[in-house]
Amino acid sequence: DLAGGDAGNRTYWRVSGMLPVGKNEFHLNYGLAGDTDPGNDNGAAQYTIAWNYNITKETKVYVFYTVVDNDTNGVYGFRQAATAVGGPVAGADQSSIAVGFRHNF
Repeated sequence: DLAGGDAGNRTYWRVSGMLPVGKNEFHLNYGLAGDTDPGNDNGAAQYTIAWNYNITKETKVYVFYTVVDNDTNGVYGFRQAATAVGGPVAGADQSSIAVGFRHNF
């Protein structure tokens, strides 16, 4: 169900790939959420590019960059809950950069 109680359908898909080169991993990711109905222009695309460096089998460092590219009426993003300014803004694009360290015990 969509806001206002209307029922709707959305087609979405994602494709991703990883290229290992020595201790490095290069990742690309693309996802698309289509419009609920033709002409609604409320879909979005997401792009991610990432790099991992495997220090050991259990430990790695990583960095990635993600962009959410909303259509004119799309409200996708990293946080969909209401905010101090009233919630997500239709058509607003979002991006993020993450840097991290992971160790598996």
